[in-house]
Amino acid sequence: MNDKALAYTLFRVFMAINMFWHGAIRLGPAYSAFVEATQAQFAETWLPMWLVTLEARLIPGVEVVVGVLLLVGYKTRWALVASMILMYTLVFGMIILQNWEIVARHLIYALSFYVLLHNIEFNAHSLDRKL
Repeated sequence: MNDKALAYTLFRVFMAINMFWHGAIRLGPAYSAFVEATQAQFAETWLPMWLVTLEARLIPGVEVVVGVLLLVGYKTRWALVASMILMYTLVFGMIILQNWEIVARHLIYALSFYVLLHNIEFNAHSLDRKL
């Protein structure tokens, strides 16, 4: 096993587990609480509440789907692109709230997805490669 392919796989799986459980926990009994907390967080902003609600309802599902795709390495490129698009929307919201600490945390995710996408040639241990 090539060390770069192994490192890529381990990192891809790490991000997959992170994304999957972020979404899975929010989709469980805490789903309504997550949506309501997000609505309350943005209540005093200029964003339309229907858009905030839509985003809050979609985030957990997107995280679960991306997590599963990354875990098995299927459609990895598109899962990483979807992850970056999700990060764009999350960063946008945190900028509106001027929550710079969370923006900085999201930068770590963005850099992680960048590294994975940039090095996708090492995605040897994946369904993408097998298919």
